[in-house]
Amino acid sequence: NLAGKTCADFNLDRAFFESTHPQSTAAGMQVFDLALGTYVVANGPDPALAQRMPKAVDATVAACSATPSANFMQSFSAALKTP
Repeated sequence: NLAGKTCADFNLDRAFFESTHPQSTAAGMQVFDLALGTYVVANGPDPALAQRMPKAVDATVAACSATPSANFMQSFSAALKTP
């Protein structure tokens, strides 16, 4: 459930992903594809999203690391809105 996913949940998922895919980064996690789709459905398409994704992923990882009690989707959405 993306809407209810906390950053603490995401942090656990990321730790597992990175331990099982040591050659990859958080950007390779399927959760970001799902979250982007959810964001587009809620906010409409935006051609600039693809360019903002790498920075948004990094910002979301940092925000979730700093505030595990935050909501993952809210953190990701805020990061996507940052130019």
